[in-house]
Amino acid sequence: GFKSVAAISDSPRMISRSGSFGWDREKSRRAVEKTIGRVEDVPLLRLAWPINTIAEVDADPLLASLMEWATTVVKLPLSVRMESVLADMQKFPPSFLVFAPHVRSIKMRIRWRDGEETVRDIRSVWDRNLVKVSTDENGRDSVEAWRVFHIDHQPSRAALEDAGSTGQRESIRLTWAVPQASSVEIGSFSAFFPLEMSTTLRGILNAPWKLTEDRRTLLEGDFNREILVEVVPKLVESSLPELIGSDPAAYLDLLPAR
Repeated sequence: GFKSVAAISDSPRMISRSGSFGWDREKSRRAVEKTIGRVEDVPLLRLAWPINTIAEVDADPLLASLMEWATTVVKLPLSVRMESVLADMQKFPPSFLVFAPHVRSIKMRIRWRDGEETVRDIRSVWDRNLVKVSTDENGRDSVEAWRVFHIDHQPSRAALEDAGSTGQRESIRLTWAVPQASSVEIGSFSAFFPLEMSTTLRGILNAPWKLTEDRRTLLEGDFNREILVEVVPKLVESSLPELIGSDPAAYLDLLPAR
């Protein structure tokens, strides 16, 4: 998950009271080319260097203010346009908290170039498998309610071979989050963050899918196919009794279209 910072920064840094270090794409390139000659591309997060914490803090007033209370600060000098990052923060999905129950609140301060500031305070409250996610954005409140269901699955040998060394797990958890709102909507896929794929199964299917390099879509292969064909139907079937309620036909709006 952390390697996604490489999409927006060529020199991410971990500034901590116990010791600081960072990565640097150009510094990595020089070190690699000094050993093996010219290369086309160099992975960012393979070689790290120590950082002088005091010097780094002294050179950055904002970092200094954060280190007054924080133990560790992740600093990401941007390699992309700031506006695109701010726009993504503005659209950050509150549903993230549905799939990360160990995180109960997120607060973001989005400082625009014109001096305007947007403050987003996102919080979750759990009651067994019902989670209510509230968002306060500059005083404007909204609430989403979700029913959340899980199933744990041990991938087959073929699925693990397809997952590759970085995706192999003895057990994976598939989560289905179903919105409480009554309107029928297209469902979606998530790998803790939204993917650019949809499904006619209502709600959100979250799993450690095998993804394309840009982490936007599912890849073809035994790993994802096994989850979709074998695991998703079991999870949906076992969850329906809690979703039907007083209307025995309510489940029809949840299930995939033909």
